[in-house]
Amino acid sequence: MPKGATAFQKDYYTASTAEAYFKKAMDAGGSPEFKAKCLFMMAKCSQKQLPQPQYLDFASYDEYSRKTDEYLLKFAENKYYAQLKAQYGNTQFYKDALTRCSYLADFARK
Repeated sequence: MPKGATAFQKDYYTASTAEAYFKKAMDAGGSPEFKAKCLFMMAKCSQKQLPQPQYLDFASYDEYSRKTDEYLLKFAENKYYAQLKAQYGNTQFYKDALTRCSYLADFARK
């Protein structure tokens, strides 16, 4: 996200409004397949909310590399993946997403 970002830019880069709408859609009901899709999209939106380390913000490559490794761990430990697996792990959507989303697949292997 650019330094000094406007409210619009912050929402654009974090997808927080989109996450809220996917949550509303999931809470409104529908089939388990639909709810699984909404929850998966909430997970994708929440991943955008983690600040990615920028090389120029660090004094050394080692510090940048360490922060990048931490970022990638947090990125894969998405707060919605556990719920997706527990509540919708038997849906066809979840099974398909496991083959298409490496972050979800990494989480599921743990």
